[in-house]
Amino acid sequence: MRFLTSCFLIVTCLLAGCSSSVTERTSYYTLAGDKQSAAVANKQCNKCRKVTVKVTVPSFLDNGGIAYYSGDLLVLSKNNLWSESLSIQMQNILAEQINSLTGSDVVAFPASLRPAGIYDDAVLNVSLKRFNGSADGYAEIEGTYIYMKDDVLKNGKFSSRIRQTEDGFSYLVDSLNEVWIKECNNLIKDLF
Repeated sequence: MRFLTSCFLIVTCLLAGCSSSVTERTSYYTLAGDKQSAAVANKQCNKCRKVTVKVTVPSFLDNGGIAYYSGDLLVLSKNNLWSESLSIQMQNILAEQINSLTGSDVVAFPASLRPAGIYDDAVLNVSLKRFNGSADGYAEIEGTYIYMKDDVLKNGKFSSRIRQTEDGFSYLVDSLNEVWIKECNNLIKDLF
């Protein structure tokens, strides 16, 4: 009996030592924006339309892990995180896309970086419901937008999916970036 107890203690200590020596690495990701689009730095205008852009995402996505579906269950990765607020990243990219694709008649400011003393001619609010990977290997986005300019109000819904090229979180982030750029460009075509 004493022998069995000693063996049990040794095995338990070995297992405890093995489990405590395994550390899971945390990776941080940032959306890259559109690499083909020429970023317009400090775009200025006198008589152009000034647009403030705001993007909101569900709070569990904003500063949490990258979301993906595992079967019917939405999972937030605990080791693959956004390096900064997802909503801030997305509104910065949307403003950059507007500035690079609209020419000199429109200048867009992310709500988080809007200069003091600027009066808006228009406001674009985008609200995301989904921004995640799917169980079948797609990056998915779904949301709504409201564009207000003077007395004109335009609103709508959008939804899109792009297949991941390979498995893994870095490929999921690349695909999420791609699907967001696609929706930014669709919004710009529809609104500007």
